[in-house]
Amino acid sequence: IPQKLTDIGHYINKCLAELADSHDLDIHIYGIPSITHFGFKSNLDLAIKTIITQEMLKGGYLSGNSVYVCIDHSKEVVDKYIEALDNTFRIISKVLKGDDPRRYLEGPICHGGFSRLN
Repeated sequence: IPQKLTDIGHYINKCLAELADSHDLDIHIYGIPSITHFGFKSNLDLAIKTIITQEMLKGGYLSGNSVYVCIDHSKEVVDKYIEALDNTFRIISKVLKGDDPRRYLEGPICHGGFSRLN
C-alpha cells in the first residue's frame, strides 16, 4: 500500500507539472509524494487557494492546493481530477498575468493559518 500511494503521488506531481506547463504557470510542487502540495510564485497565495477551492467545488471536488492520496486513487481518478483543474489553472494563469482575482471570486478570500480563530 505505501508503494502504491507513493506511485500515485508521483503521477499526480507529473500531471500537475504538465498542466501548469500547458498554462505557462511556474508551479512549485512540494511535500512527500502521497501528500502533495502545490503553489505558484505570487503574493496572491490566499486568493489563488480560494479560486482553486471555489472552482473545484463547481466540478464536484472539495479541493485546495494539496492532495492527500488514498488507496482508492487510481490513474483514472487522478486524470479526472486533473481535467477538472484545467479551467482552474486557466483562471490562475490570468490572475498571475495581472487580472484582479476578485473578478473570479464569488465570496471572500480564505484566511491563512490560524487567523480565522483570533
